[in-house]
Amino acid sequence: PASPSPARRLVVLGPGDSVAVQVYGQPDMNATVTIADNGTIPIALVGGVQVNGLSPSEAEHRTEKALVDGKFLVDPHVTITVVQSRSQRISVLGEVGSPGRYPIESNTTIFDLLAQAGGAKETSSSVIFLLRTDEAGKITRYPVDLRDIADGKNAHPVPALRGGDSIVVPRAAQFYIFGEVNTPNMYRV
Repeated sequence: PASPSPARRLVVLGPGDSVAVQVYGQPDMNATVTIADNGTIPIALVGGVQVNGLSPSEAEHRTEKALVDGKFLVDPHVTITVVQSRSQRISVLGEVGSPGRYPIESNTTIFDLLAQAGGAKETSSSVIFLLRTDEAGKITRYPVDLRDIADGKNAHPVPALRGGDSIVVPRAAQFYIFGEVNTPNMYRV
């Protein structure tokens, strides 16, 4: 299970991502490919190389090793760059301008995602939740107080974002004041 940590993780590769593969000195092996559902990319001569869950750098080393182990190249230099990431997305739901799935990078913050989703509505709570599902299917809910993060006083450590997470922005609790008062209205708790 992932422990909460403020450290940023590398973006990892996953099914649906498009990557550009370049083999130095072997232009006929260069290609832009999509990672298959089983987590492999097709490499000329070698076949499928498993890259699911690896960083692009780790995928480069695994591809180089496959080329050497297959005795296709003696000292290959492989570069893998992400062209389009579809696996590293986070769902943003609730009281935001445009709920949906948004791509993340290694330095994406919760504020970045809220901005991509059109910002929090006036009706939103200042405490939102990061939901993460582990390998066993158990969902862990991390409360995130946006006021504390903005003030640098985060009481609870917020785990680094990763693909598959969800951010839920609930509606704020409200109360109404009516009657003989100066400003009858709805107020947030």
